[in-house]
Amino acid sequence: MQKKISKIASFFFIVMLIGCNFFTASEKDLIKINDTYYYKNTKKPFSGITQDFDSTNGNIYSEFHYLNGKRDGLSRVWWDNGQLEFEGYYKNGLKEGVFKGWYRNGKMAAIRMYKNGLEDGEWKI
Repeated sequence: MQKKISKIASFFFIVMLIGCNFFTASEKDLIKINDTYYYKNTKKPFSGITQDFDSTNGNIYSEFHYLNGKRDGLSRVWWDNGQLEFEGYYKNGLKEGVFKGWYRNGKMAAIRMYKNGLEDGEWKI
């Protein structure tokens, strides 16, 4: 029983340590130096999520995921009316996979593929 409690406590301690290095901020709180993003006034590359909101209506405007100072994971930007403007993935700071774009009315505008940050294939409209 004591071993089980020790394992559970260790698990939560590790989760807490990871959580201390991964948090939500605003894009305005980051600075970019040599293609790496840092939280202002720190020397450590940013890992976490940035979310920014429209000051006029409170709607979310953008959401980017970062790992070790590079965009990494899902990125999304919204129009001021709440419709998605674009959505795509980054891997180690480079566009990777499918990027989709929409018009303000929500209609699909284009789909584009990327590989290692470079366009891969034809635009789909």
